[in-house]
Amino acid sequence: MRDAISILDQLIAGSGDVITLAQVQSLLGAADTSNVGALVNALLDADVQTALQVVNATADSGADLRQFARDLVDRLRALLLLCASNDSSAIDAPAETLEEMQQQASRTHVGQLVAWLKLFSNLDFQLKNSPYGQLPLELAVVEALVAPATLAAAPARSPAPAQPATTTPQRLAQPAASQPRPAPRSEELVPPVAAPHPVTHPPAGEASGTHESPGPPARAAAESSAAPVIDPASPPEQVIEVEDDAVFLLEDVEAVWDQLKEDIRAVDKLIYAQLDGVVPINVEDRTVVLLATKGEWQRQKLEIERTRRRIERELTRALGSQCFFRVTVDKQEEMPDIKKQIQHIRRDELVRSALNIFDATIIAIDKP
Repeated sequence: MRDAISILDQLIAGSGDVITLAQVQSLLGAADTSNVGALVNALLDADVQTALQVVNATADSGADLRQFARDLVDRLRALLLLCASNDSSAIDAPAETLEEMQQQASRTHVGQLVAWLKLFSNLDFQLKNSPYGQLPLELAVVEALVAPATLAAAPARSPAPAQPATTTPQRLAQPAASQPRPAPRSEELVPPVAAPHPVTHPPAGEASGTHESPGPPARAAAESSAAPVIDPASPPEQVIEVEDDAVFLLEDVEAVWDQLKEDIRAVDKLIYAQLDGVVPINVEDRTVVLLATKGEWQRQKLEIERTRRRIERELTRALGSQCFFRVTVDKQEEMPDIKKQIQHIRRDELVRSALNIFDATIIAIDKP
C-alpha cells in the first residue's frame, strides 16, 4: 500500500492533476501491449528488421525490458494453448486481444512456439544482469529467426565426409609401395655410429671456448640480480594502489546536484520525480554512486536504460567530462571521512603542484 501511495505521489508531482495511462506505464516501466503483439507478428513473418525495431522502440520508450520479455512469454504461452487445444477458456485477455491471438495461432505450429518459449523464457536473468541494455533480447530475436535457417542449410554439406574414406586407402597404399626402403634405412644408420670419433674431438676444443664464454653471462646474471636490490622505487608503487582514484570530487558533484535535478525537471518530469530523495554519496573513478533513500524499487527505476542515459548526459554536461553513475540502497557505501579529507586537500594549489612535480599521491593525512 505504501508503494502505491508513493507511486501516486510521484505521478502527481510529475504530471499535475491529470494522470494518463501513458504516464503510468512510463513510471512503472510497463510496455504498451501493442508492442508485444507487433513483436509476435514480426516473429511469425520472420521479419528480423521489424522485430528489432519493435525492441528498440520499446527500450527507447523507457519500458522495463524484463517486464516486456515476461509479457512476450505470456503471449507465446497463450498461443501455445490455442494451437495445442484450441481452447481459449484458460486465457485471460480482452476480446480484441483474444481475437488477435487466434489469428496469430493460425499462422504457426506447436513446435515453433515451444522453441520460442524456451528461448525467451531465459531472458529475465540476462536482462537483469547485462550491462548492455536490450542486447540479450535482440540476440534472442535474431537467434529465433536467423539461427533456424542456418541450421536447416547445414545438412547440405553432409556428402563431404565421403572424401576421407577415399583418401585414407590412398595414403595407406603409399607405405605399401615404400616397403622395400627399410633396408637402406638400416644401412644409413650405420655411418652415424662412426660419428662419435669426430664428436669426441670437438667437445675438447669447444671446452676451452666454453670456459671463456661463461664470463659475460655470469656478469650479466650478477648485474640483473643486483638491479632489483639497488632500485628503491618499487615499494612506493604498491602503496600508491590505495590512492583515491576519483576523477571528480564529491564536493563538486554535490555542488551541481540540485541544479542538475532542475535541468532534468525541465525536460522530463517523471525522471525528476524518480530522483526524489536521491543523493550522491561517493565517487569511484568516473562513476558517481547515488543513494536511493526509498529502497530497491527506486533503484530499479533509476537503472532503466532511458533514465540512465538522461542522468548520465546531464552529469557529463555539469561536470565537464564523461561521467557514469550507479545506484545503491546501502548507506555503508558512503565515502569515508579520510577520503573526503584527501579530496578536499587536493583543491590546494600548492598540494596539486607537489603532486604533479613528484608524481605523488595522497594516501593519508597526519594531524599535528
